[in-house]
Amino acid sequence: MWNTYQQCCRAVMGWTMSLDRQEWLIVLVSVTVLGFFCMRGYGSRNNY
Repeated sequence: MWNTYQQCCRAVMGWTMSLDRQEWLIVLVSVTVLGFFCMRGYGSRNNY
């Protein structure tokens, strides 16, 4: 289990180190949009 976790972490770190400036911009915009929708909520406050 621990070995699989370490391999996964190495793969993710390798992928992030290979990103160029344009790809980092796409990641930043994607995470920002996702965060905006998560903070905004998925329903009306009247239903709570």
